[in-house]
Amino acid sequence: MAEPKKDYLSSLASEIEKKPDSFKEEKVERIVKPKRSLDPKIMIGAAAALIIAIIGVYFLFFAPKIKVEKFVGKTTNDVGIWAKENGIDTKNIVMNQVYSMDYDADQIISQKNQEGFNVDFRGVQRR
Repeated sequence: MAEPKKDYLSSLASEIEKKPDSFKEEKVERIVKPKRSLDPKIMIGAAAALIIAIIGVYFLFFAPKIKVEKFVGKTTNDVGIWAKENGIDTKNIVMNQVYSMDYDADQIISQKNQEGFNVDFRGVQRR
């Protein structure tokens, strides 16, 4: 007896079953990674370090630098006026008074920070 003819669809189905696994339908699996939680102490420490670094960079590079003038021969009042005009606190200016018959009263006869030095708003010498 002759074998019954198989229809086309059943022949395809039998071929699919013979193919390797790589041709079969894939299964998708979601990979769940555990969430890393950041310690609040580390975050606060990092933020504080960043703020300190920003402040340091400002004062090193961007803070106003004031050139010192030559005050020899001028009066102490002139130094006070110059300091106020440049925003320098006068309590940071140290003046030593010396009695001399060669100079007038309240006249500057020498200065520590020479003309051209840069100082900041506190009167501290800068580069």
